[in-house]
Amino acid sequence: MTDPGARRSDFDAFPAIVWSGIRGGPFAGRTLFLTGATGFAGTWLLAAIARLNERLASPLMVRALARTPQRLDAPWLTWVRGDVREFHDDARADYVLHAGLPSTSTPPGGDAVLRETAVRGMERVADHAAACGARRLLVLSSGAVYGAATMPLPESAPLPALDPGDTYAQAKREVEVIAAAAATETAIARLFTCIGPGYRAHGHLAHVALINAAREGRPLVLRGDGRAVRSYLYGADLAVWLLVLLASTGRDVVNVGSDTAMTLEDFARRVARVARMPLDSVQLGTEVDTRRRCFVPDIARAREVYRLAPWTTVDLAIGRSLAAGAPGAAA
Repeated sequence: MTDPGARRSDFDAFPAIVWSGIRGGPFAGRTLFLTGATGFAGTWLLAAIARLNERLASPLMVRALARTPQRLDAPWLTWVRGDVREFHDDARADYVLHAGLPSTSTPPGGDAVLRETAVRGMERVADHAAACGARRLLVLSSGAVYGAATMPLPESAPLPALDPGDTYAQAKREVEVIAAAAATETAIARLFTCIGPGYRAHGHLAHVALINAAREGRPLVLRGDGRAVRSYLYGADLAVWLLVLLASTGRDVVNVGSDTAMTLEDFARRVARVARMPLDSVQLGTEVDTRRRCFVPDIARAREVYRLAPWTTVDLAIGRSLAAGAPGAAA
């Protein structure tokens, strides 16, 4: 099976307590229905499940929804062709994981299509989870729902009014409302910035553009002034976080990301250092990011309740991303 650049060490390096928490009863002999299987989170999840299934007496079977199924071959994997807004699958599933939501890269058709895909897709997935008898539904949302935050916020923080032009954040909030009302026991994972091989056509993300530039030996150019604050969770860490949340019980909302904060300028200089480029290859712009000046989660709940952590350092994540070749290529 081809994966997004994951190595066995990506998963073996995690504390034993992580694998012991998900390798037994919750997934053995069960079935997962997965949307967004060809996206960043989806491809890392499939790689993690491949590793997990090596430890299970009976594998976790996966039915993966995609408009264009990939050439991934595994006895536990079945592709279901369809659009997240309208698909048909009569098979039963024990778990449903909805990762098929639009990114901030506006799709053809503009903001209206982004919102319609997010909302109709969530409605369809919620209906499917109930119809297939799923015991648990995990929905990927975004830290964008916190709006123009200036500091890391916990899940209990009141959600402020959003910028009227922030269609992405508005859509994610609507998705959360639908998810919270689903008949199936539902957990919501609010994702923050993730890093690693597996991004496709995501040059609008600053860290992806910087890594691509470093790989090609081009200057590391930031449109903004470099003062926006970010954090980065490696793809392998993300996959295990999602499996742990999927295996848990109870309705919940959990921030998913790293709490190691740094400015975009600092991140760009880290990329230059890891790529062995001169530091003056980093070029700053003048734009000020007022929409998401601080995009860093408070992960106290993830640490305390689920015993999760960002295990992979940013420098190691950058190095693995650089070594993986073109975005989405297998290492």
